[in-house]
Amino acid sequence: MFRCLSLVMAILLLAGCTSYAEVAPTRITIKDAYSIDPQIAWSRTQDGKRETWTVDGPLLEQLGFITGLEEGDTLYRVLGEKHAPTYRPTMSESEIMEFVVDSLISTGAHSVTAANLRPAPFGAWPGFRFDLSFQYPSGLDGLGTVLGARRDGGLHLILYTGARLHYFDKHKGTVEALFASIRT
Repeated sequence: MFRCLSLVMAILLLAGCTSYAEVAPTRITIKDAYSIDPQIAWSRTQDGKRETWTVDGPLLEQLGFITGLEEGDTLYRVLGEKHAPTYRPTMSESEIMEFVVDSLISTGAHSVTAANLRPAPFGAWPGFRFDLSFQYPSGLDGLGTVLGARRDGGLHLILYTGARLHYFDKHKGTVEALFASIRT
């Protein structure tokens, strides 16, 4: 019981330390790799190769920009995780899909499935896309969609996830327009 309470307190403290900045609805460049039109105002935080945006809060919906993953990089930093999944440039698109699934599981998500892998443009770059279904660690059902491309030896991903009940659909149209706005 004490261990569980300590974990919850640590998560709350870390969440309290995260600072967010406003993203205005004007074209913005992501890590000098590509630009997008956010469509609406978002709040964002940055951590290394990952930038996370949210409107209603990261536990309800979030848009993650992962830019230039290289050999051995992880998708998420997970405290206490000794064997977090790592990226390899030789991965096929289906292996990248499994890498994302395994990475979500390493964060505590349950029943993670990926489906509908298909080609999709990432601006002018050839890319791929797939959909996600999962349960948050709290048990809340979630949905996601991932757009990705490899360029200059690095993997670029945009992950949109949200609670199945209301929040995923609330911003899905905005995210689709954002995907269509990518300039590489």
